[in-house]
Amino acid sequence: MVRKIIIRLPDKKGWWRVSFGNGVIKRKSIKSVWRRIERKLLKDSRLLGSHLKVKTAVLLKDEHNVVNETLLSFLAGYLLYCMACFLEEYLPKEMLRVKFKRYLKFAQDY
Repeated sequence: MVRKIIIRLPDKKGWWRVSFGNGVIKRKSIKSVWRRIERKLLKDSRLLGSHLKVKTAVLLKDEHNVVNETLLSFLAGYLLYCMACFLEEYLPKEMLRVKFKRYLKFAQDY
């Protein structure tokens, strides 16, 4: 079984959309999108660094095409690091620095 988390870049009205496969969540702020996905992945993996139950990928899309996509992985930390890389130009610099520092070790191990 495979799960894909799809993040859509903001539309003309500025709404971000996130899909976990069972509906769409709309958020106005990229920070709230990040927190929602981070909490979901960490909750599903129980503890940081432990494995998710199903292989998961994170996709970043614009209106029509996939812009970036991670490899399928059981590691929440790896997915969050890749997501930080994808959203680098949208996240605040201080938040980005903290997230890179926190999740870099998972990307290096992968």
